[in-house]
Amino acid sequence: MELQKMAGFLLIRWDIDMYDPIHDEPALARTSDLMEDVGQISYVFADKTGTLTENEMVFKYCNIGTTCLSVFGYYEGLRISEGPSDSETFNTKAAAERSHPSNRNVSNKCVSSKEELQYCHEVKTFLKQPEAKAFFECLAICHTVTVEYEGELSSHNEVHRKRKLAAASPDEEALVLATEIPEVGYHLDYRNEKLITLDYGGEKLTYEIIHVLPFDSKRKRMSILVRDPRGQVRLFMKGADSSVLPRTTATNTNDTSQPELKCYNGCQHFLDLYSRFGLRTLVVAERDLSVEEASVLIPELIEAHESMENRKVILNDIYERIEQNMTLLGVTAVEDRLQEGVPETITKIRQAQMALWVLTGDKVQTAINISISAGHFKSNTPQLRALSISNPQECNKRLMEFYQQNVKVKDQMSSNHDDRKGSYGTLPLSAHSANKKKTSTAVDTAGVALIIDDVTLATALKHTSKLFRAVSMRCGAVLCCRLSPAQKAAVVRLVKTGSVLMDDEMSVGLKINLNLSLSNNPLKKSGNPLPSSTSSSTAYLCNDAKTDAPHTNFESPTIKHIVTLAIGDGANDVAMIREAHIGVGIMGKEGRQAARTSDYSIGRFRFLARLLLVHGHFSYWRMAYTVQYFFYKNLIYILPFIYFGPESLFSAQTLYEQWLLTFWSLLFTSLPILCFGIFEKDLDDKILMKYPRTYSIFAGNSFLTWTQFIMWNVKAIWHGTVSYFGMVLLLNSMRPVRVTCNTGHGSGLDVALKASPVVYSLESILNPFTSPGVFWSGYDLWGTYYFWIVLVLLVIVAMLPGYMYGCANRFFWPNYVERLQAFLWRDAKWGPIANDASLPISRQNQTYKLKKCFQGTLYAVEQIFLGMLTENMNTV
Repeated sequence: MELQKMAGFLLIRWDIDMYDPIHDEPALARTSDLMEDVGQISYVFADKTGTLTENEMVFKYCNIGTTCLSVFGYYEGLRISEGPSDSETFNTKAAAERSHPSNRNVSNKCVSSKEELQYCHEVKTFLKQPEAKAFFECLAICHTVTVEYEGELSSHNEVHRKRKLAAASPDEEALVLATEIPEVGYHLDYRNEKLITLDYGGEKLTYEIIHVLPFDSKRKRMSILVRDPRGQVRLFMKGADSSVLPRTTATNTNDTSQPELKCYNGCQHFLDLYSRFGLRTLVVAERDLSVEEASVLIPELIEAHESMENRKVILNDIYERIEQNMTLLGVTAVEDRLQEGVPETITKIRQAQMALWVLTGDKVQTAINISISAGHFKSNTPQLRALSISNPQECNKRLMEFYQQNVKVKDQMSSNHDDRKGSYGTLPLSAHSANKKKTSTAVDTAGVALIIDDVTLATALKHTSKLFRAVSMRCGAVLCCRLSPAQKAAVVRLVKTGSVLMDDEMSVGLKINLNLSLSNNPLKKSGNPLPSSTSSSTAYLCNDAKTDAPHTNFESPTIKHIVTLAIGDGANDVAMIREAHIGVGIMGKEGRQAARTSDYSIGRFRFLARLLLVHGHFSYWRMAYTVQYFFYKNLIYILPFIYFGPESLFSAQTLYEQWLLTFWSLLFTSLPILCFGIFEKDLDDKILMKYPRTYSIFAGNSFLTWTQFIMWNVKAIWHGTVSYFGMVLLLNSMRPVRVTCNTGHGSGLDVALKASPVVYSLESILNPFTSPGVFWSGYDLWGTYYFWIVLVLLVIVAMLPGYMYGCANRFFWPNYVERLQAFLWRDAKWGPIANDASLPISRQNQTYKLKKCFQGTLYAVEQIFLGMLTENMNTV
């Protein structure tokens, strides 16, 4: 079995259909112990950025206050616009090709008409305003991008310096490239740990870096404290809107006529607009520190940075004090298109009855738009939203309401059974009805999508984990937004084990309570939209601790054996990948941390379908067959000893030669099953990809059941019995004279007691030296026709019941795989019959009635078989 697993391990690496030519990376398997589990997946947890998307960021829009600027071409210029419209396409391959560097206008001019001249004049006038200059100055300063120069040899043998940006993430590179648009004019010239040098209109601007407040999954923002060329100490910040907006002055003002409040309204409007089109957003803010503030905070930062005890805690406390009363500048919108084949892959995963959960750190509306584009759920799918809910009692009440109504939802979905049946492929039969008892009820509410954010998830995990698990596992699609790496791992652990361990990182969402931070905001009183407000969301969460709910034990969907798979591409996905039963890493643009931590690594998300549907199916099916075969061959090996016991008076009489015992396990019974376990296929890989429903037939360990085990044992008992008593009757009836002499074991009956005809014949040929009697016995037996006739009859008698049982099953009770094999066999033999599987078989007889007599006989047998099988299938 280990050799078989190793072969499957290598077949994944050698699969040309899983090779990524863009990155020159084949699929890799880093363990062979989980091969069969790949065919038993029930839940798939996927990251979004870099996993479902390309992670190729292109700066598309930004707004400074209430003014929106759009980028045309590949960073060729800016135009004042009203924001993205329905006529534009985002997150698609065509949109990315339009923004590719190869399509960039070499002239870099936006002047081609009077109208465009007017646009350029308006942009240049607007960019001269202090708010616009501060906005792009923040983008040019607040990052960790460095500049690298490489020598390039020209055609005249002159060496030119080639500039290259080295960014930790594609987001930062896209933002820096946006500041280098000709109308903006900021050009990153040099950066180290202490200085940043910008080229602005030919003037060198040097900024002294005082301290970098780094980005992490808890803070969800990055800040940098610098001293500008004028000597002013300034703090630039960018990050998620839920983290930056509560720290701006606009949330603490009561005067609706203030410019800060107008800027806040504009940013909130464009945040919602960008998110509806699936664009990634960041909020930009700044703060000028006075001399007194700087003289106090800078020494504290230096002292905390040099502290040996509780350094992280002390620094976070200082960060919280510095990052307050920020001036809101604007919002950026970056496009990240879907990978090729993502919608098709998600469709196959759903057809294989695997539940797909998307766990991302992006904004809620952005994640929803990407999920709709990827086919995670449809735009008309009922959405159960739970956003920014930190009250356990409110969570308990609303989630219990949904839990009690779950039966009604299941009844509505079951009434649409005929519609679901067609999603399994073009096979004209329903395997769903034939395997209704084996399938999970987790897809009964496939028309419902649960959307939850970090604040609500933290409340659910802490107070209502059991009910949250029961509700979410009944939804067809689950989307978790703004999650930290620890929260992603907690969700996987909850589904895998039914429990979760809470810590500070998992409850990070509760620390930023937007409802409390905006309680005095006039926007809330006037009815204007708040960031991630609960007023626009339908929440379904509850509290298990100290709850008034009538139920204490919440029943999750009945799944025999839950096997989870997590797939991601970055370091923030490592915790989730390690928590799942099987981890898959994508070798993307955020390093190799996820790929090196995972059990399997692939180049693109679309390869996940082949990994599961083909390699997972083959690995489980072959391994399950091999395990049962070893029970079968051991039982058939030991039965002759049991039968021979009374004959030898249970003495120490041996039945097999010593060398034969060794070769029985090493050669006679291991080599055939090893070849089977490596090369055998019940269906072609193309068929498995075309009909993903086949994957679910073997889910839940359905091929290793007590029924299968008993059938294999009955078969072994029958074969061992026929082999032993058949050979005894054969030799007793022949009574050869030479068999009774010189056997070395006392009687001719000993020679007859060989485990099977094949074993006896091999011993007669290969062992003439150690046991002379065996040689002469074989000499007499092989020279008689009676031996060969009985040998053939014994094989027929041993194998006939199994073949009859298999034919009866295929005729009268065929399963999904056998039906699929029959259709493929018919199409391969005669071709598609008018593309109608219900076409009468008599028309096929008329087509082939001119065949020869012998061919006609075989054809008649095939027609009888296909006629009975097709008739049975058409009645299902």
